[in-house]
Amino acid sequence: MLLIVLWFWPSNPVQQDAKLSSQAFSKSLSAEDSQLRNWQVQLGEGHDVLQPFEKAMAYALMAYPQLKDAKIEFRASSTSAPLESNFKWLSLFGAKENRVYRVYINTSKNSAFDPVLLENLPFNAQVGILAHELGHIAYYEQRSTWEILAFGIKYFLDSDFRAQHEQSTDLMPVYQGLGWQIYEYAYYVRKSPACKPLYEEFGKEFVDKYYLSDERLLDSLMGHELYASYYSN
Repeated sequence: MLLIVLWFWPSNPVQQDAKLSSQAFSKSLSAEDSQLRNWQVQLGEGHDVLQPFEKAMAYALMAYPQLKDAKIEFRASSTSAPLESNFKWLSLFGAKENRVYRVYINTSKNSAFDPVLLENLPFNAQVGILAHELGHIAYYEQRSTWEILAFGIKYFLDSDFRAQHEQSTDLMPVYQGLGWQIYEYAYYVRKSPACKPLYEEFGKEFVDKYYLSDERLLDSLMGHELYASYYSN
């Protein structure tokens, strides 16, 4: 009975541009950039980052000022997915300010997903996909526990619902100023020689079904006010 109630609970999977960012990050980011100095002070105390990805995580977190006070843990994992955003589940059933979000990063060796694991991506692409994962958390932050439970059921049972959510979450880095970085990720996993065999096997039935292509992301970039200085020259 509860599952039926949650299935019919209103749940919009599509994310919107909240206009929280005033400018885009540089087109190509560096792990040695001076912006990263004292980044822990800038980000707040609630973010538990994971070496050796802390600099890419810092950029992604800086792009989401609305998550400064959220408790976010980055954890190594051997799950099948290259990355996954989730919760410390018991923290959902209490005060919202006590929620703990988790981003699981696959660090297994000799995985079928080796070419697209975070450690094997270019730095810019690392920032982009981490910004996508934080986009999920930004979505959860706006919802009650019951809304999250209803969302989770529909996400796993309705492929169209899942595709709408993932594709709109691909746009969250664009809205937050990391559009070039999510574009580079989408380009790399589809067109780099290292990823080509994996993409040929899973691309059409999974990657292209659930996630925006690099071409569609570039169209979104070129039409967004944050990136006007790049496409007006």
